[in-house]
Amino acid sequence: MNGTQIELDSLPTTDSIKHEPPILYGAGNWINGFRRAEPRPGYLPTDAPERFYDLRAANAKTANTALARELKGRHLQMIAFGGSIGTGLFVASGGSLYRGGPASLLLSYVLIGGMQYCTMQSLGELCVAFPIAGSFSAFSTRFLDPSWGFAMGWNYCLQWLFVLPLEIIAGAFTIGYWDETIDRSVFVSVFLLTIVAINLFGVKTYGEAEFIFSIIKITAIVGFILLAIVINIAGEPEGHYIGGMYWRNPGAFKNGFKGFCSVLVTSAFSFTGTELIGLAAAETANPRKSLPTAIKQVFWRIMIFYLVALLLVGLLVPSDDSRLVGGDNVADATASPFVIAIEKAGTSLLPGIMNAIILIAVISVGNSAVFGSSRTLAALAEQSHAPHIFAYVDRQGRPLMAILFASCIGLLAFLADVKYHDAIFNWLLSISALSTLFTWGSICLCYIRFRAAWSHNAHTIEQLPFKSNVGVAGAWVALIGYILVLLSQIWIAASPVYAPDIVDGASGVAQNFFLKVLAIPIILLFYICHKVWYRTKIVRLEEMDVETGRRYFRVHIMAEQEREERLGWPKWKSKRRPESDDPCMRHWARPVSISNGGVSQEQETHVYEKYFIHFFLQAFVVQYMGDVHMKAMEASYATILWGVALAVVGFLSHRIIAIALRPHSSRFNGLPRPKGQQPFVGHALRILRGGGPNDVYLQWTRQWPDAPFIRCLSWLNEEILLVNSLEACREVLQTNAYFFAKPGFFHTLVGEFLGLGLLFSVGEQHKRLRRIIAGPLSRPSIRKLFPTFVTYSQKLNREIGEALERSKSGIVEIEDLIIRVTLDIIGVSLLGRELRDFRSESSPLSFEQCYNAILAQPLAGQIISFINPFILLRWLPVSANLNFIRAKSALKTMMEGLIEQRTAEVGAAKLMNEDDKLSDDLLTRMIEASAEESQKLSKEELIDITMQVIAAGHETTASALVWTAYSLAKDPASQQRLRAEIHSLGTEMSAKGIDELPFLDNVIREAMRVHSPTLIIPWEAQKDMTIAGTHIPKGTTVQIVPAMIQLNPEIWGSDADVFRPGRWEDMGGNASSPYAMETFSNGPRMCPGKALALLNMKVLLVGLIRDFEMEIVDDGKEVELRNPSLTLKAKSLIQFKMRKVS
Repeated sequence: MNGTQIELDSLPTTDSIKHEPPILYGAGNWINGFRRAEPRPGYLPTDAPERFYDLRAANAKTANTALARELKGRHLQMIAFGGSIGTGLFVASGGSLYRGGPASLLLSYVLIGGMQYCTMQSLGELCVAFPIAGSFSAFSTRFLDPSWGFAMGWNYCLQWLFVLPLEIIAGAFTIGYWDETIDRSVFVSVFLLTIVAINLFGVKTYGEAEFIFSIIKITAIVGFILLAIVINIAGEPEGHYIGGMYWRNPGAFKNGFKGFCSVLVTSAFSFTGTELIGLAAAETANPRKSLPTAIKQVFWRIMIFYLVALLLVGLLVPSDDSRLVGGDNVADATASPFVIAIEKAGTSLLPGIMNAIILIAVISVGNSAVFGSSRTLAALAEQSHAPHIFAYVDRQGRPLMAILFASCIGLLAFLADVKYHDAIFNWLLSISALSTLFTWGSICLCYIRFRAAWSHNAHTIEQLPFKSNVGVAGAWVALIGYILVLLSQIWIAASPVYAPDIVDGASGVAQNFFLKVLAIPIILLFYICHKVWYRTKIVRLEEMDVETGRRYFRVHIMAEQEREERLGWPKWKSKRRPESDDPCMRHWARPVSISNGGVSQEQETHVYEKYFIHFFLQAFVVQYMGDVHMKAMEASYATILWGVALAVVGFLSHRIIAIALRPHSSRFNGLPRPKGQQPFVGHALRILRGGGPNDVYLQWTRQWPDAPFIRCLSWLNEEILLVNSLEACREVLQTNAYFFAKPGFFHTLVGEFLGLGLLFSVGEQHKRLRRIIAGPLSRPSIRKLFPTFVTYSQKLNREIGEALERSKSGIVEIEDLIIRVTLDIIGVSLLGRELRDFRSESSPLSFEQCYNAILAQPLAGQIISFINPFILLRWLPVSANLNFIRAKSALKTMMEGLIEQRTAEVGAAKLMNEDDKLSDDLLTRMIEASAEESQKLSKEELIDITMQVIAAGHETTASALVWTAYSLAKDPASQQRLRAEIHSLGTEMSAKGIDELPFLDNVIREAMRVHSPTLIIPWEAQKDMTIAGTHIPKGTTVQIVPAMIQLNPEIWGSDADVFRPGRWEDMGGNASSPYAMETFSNGPRMCPGKALALLNMKVLLVGLIRDFEMEIVDDGKEVELRNPSLTLKAKSLIQFKMRKVS
């Protein structure tokens, strides 16, 4: 192929550019967000001749889009769901029922649904491999013919462009249900502005809006199904049993085969929008996991809702009802068969509610119309199929010009008050009336061609991250089906059902024909004009590009990771939910399998559930049927509401009783359980009311010193096993280390800030991450940073000296100084810069300010963070949430920029053999170590690991150092002995010299033993196992409390709670076990930053003790501890009295 060549080897293949919208502060930065996004790698200009189409450039541009990747799995599912449930289901189905009858209506949806299933499977395989802008229109350009891609792109774009004003008009007409005199143009303005505003706020806002709209629509359909069943049985005002009466008269089928064919296109129209999931793939954070889940789940949900709802509509509404649309006016929501069905029940309230739901559905589809048309238009511009101005993507990842253009088309909705607006919109919609069939058929054909090209390029099916369940055969079946539907539509257009009623004479028949099939010549015109102008050819098999924009996956590694994830899933989830990217959903989907007498608690819960559901259903039936009998089958809505209320009370009662019975249905009855639990909160309040975070635990371990585990109850009586022996500790942390994972609640509590990283990874993924960072965080590597530690030790001493000069009493609050200096050391060691000066261009806040904003939240933020693992509250628009989200996003932006900079530096140094010029920080070393691995660390993994080292390292190191100083201040003899040992080094501090201070090691170990900065280490069993003679079922939460081991008199003697560094000199017995100290944990899960923390503490403590004498003010008072807390902290700053050592 001639023309400008683009170096595709330089393009990213594992991930398209991930766009993180900047945090905007102030009007200036807000305006700056509308500027064009920076050019992406691989997005190079081409100087191809005017009439030459550069296919490779088009592929490269769509593969490297600047669109924001902010959609999650739940957004994808609801986008596909919300985009397809609108007037097609709620209104247009009335016309189908009128023309074809209930059986034709149901059968047509089954057939179209089957073809749609094949199409969605094909689209899923393509989009997971190629999550590119434009999706199916871009696939047509790549795998079929650029001219066909041009025609399909504009075909799909025009479809949604003209759907937008139609849906807005439908909304305005729906308002007329309540007041026909109201000015429709007012609500046209309101609806249009609402839709435009949602889309201008970015793709995440669009996703959240569709999520809310779809939840409302799902709730409405479920409510309709329940109500329709009641009405069908005996719910009419006359109390008649309806059953299948209307299938017999006027009949199941109307107008024979022609009536059935007339319904097919309407059925296809109703499914329109499911393919939006393909467009959204380019803006999805993790398409590998989100797309397959959404494709599998959304289709079946739509089919179930459609088929059940339409079956009931066909049972309740006769097909000859004069109120049905009959295909004439899809904007008239008053003719909805759903409203008609509810009106048959004789109530005036519910039809109004149903119309409100239709109004929400109309706005939702209009919202999807702007999204679909703008993304398609932007992709067309990227491929040089549309004016280049529409390729404008701003710094927040929005296709701004395309959105504005689509919004301007929405102004056509103001024709709602024009006399002949119906005729105008009928002609506009006719341009894309068959658009859906062409789009879906093209997807199937692209998939068939892709599979052929995939094999031609020596790839195997096993290399694909997601494979269609129906394969090429299913795509052929769907393609042939769409062709047959298209032919049937041409036939129906030429010889319409009820021709005398719809058209007037020969001219009317001709007009109807062109209205129905005008899309065909329009598409052919687009195709032929583009082909004549650019002289393109059908893309040959050997020329097809199956590399640009493709996500590269190590399928065997992913399969292993998924198998490990499934270890923690219940049976129903492992069969029906093969993927899930939401840790909260994984937590809630996992039942507790604690049993009594061989019957699991889950099974007992089901017994209670069946009992209560049976009881209240029986009460409902008795009450309802008794009312029917006494009032001659005249059902009252009060009875229905009474039955629903009984069912709700029954469900709540079942949950309450199940929770209340948990303490009495445990297979751990042989283990000690403390008394004093309270209903529904177990021992949680007792622990929180203790004098410190460890006080209650220490009482229990001294009460049962020989028990391997102590079982306690947490919130909602959730059972937790506390590790209480060295043997149990060893088996949890060493023998069965990889059969435990962090619990779901802990993941949400800590992981929303710290990410996945090493802390939450499992199995091979954990081993891989540990192997990569082992070198950079090893003791020899950390020792290279010794001069940095010395510099900041001197800085700490200077600041203490200055504070001492200002203090007349000699009291210095060194805790704040230690916390700040420790954070500086962590920042310089890990990132090569002080965190107070580290900031991004898009945020006025420094790294330190954002970090503190997250860790030191106000009371409202702390409450939200605590409740969020159980009830998601992060969506609430309160200042605590907004500040948290801004700070978190700003931190991520800073880290991404720094990692990109360091990665580029490492790459340049390797190329020039100048490794000695690289920054000496640990992040650079981790990137270097990662480069030598077959599977490098991703940007997200580096961010997560770095944030975990910063947070865990800073919090625990600072806490441990403060408590070490506190312990020495209360023990002058040990303080003096340590000072004498330090003075033996002379005036110069060296790494080798510090290693030769045995008493320093003993002081630090003893201080961390008595005052462990780590409070709890929670784990959750991923399979059934036996530990220390106790059977641990899968799903059991096992919690290590270091204080229970480190202050256990059975291990450390009767003075276990006394600070005595000398005990380490003649260590013996159980205390010599490595599992007797759990501050840094043990085994494969040992803290990787242990060497960094210890050297940090040693250097700062040596400088502190060498230059200052310390004692505690008011030594007679016990320090009050903060409870709850992430690490061991005092409620108020500890007061130290300092004196300089002469």
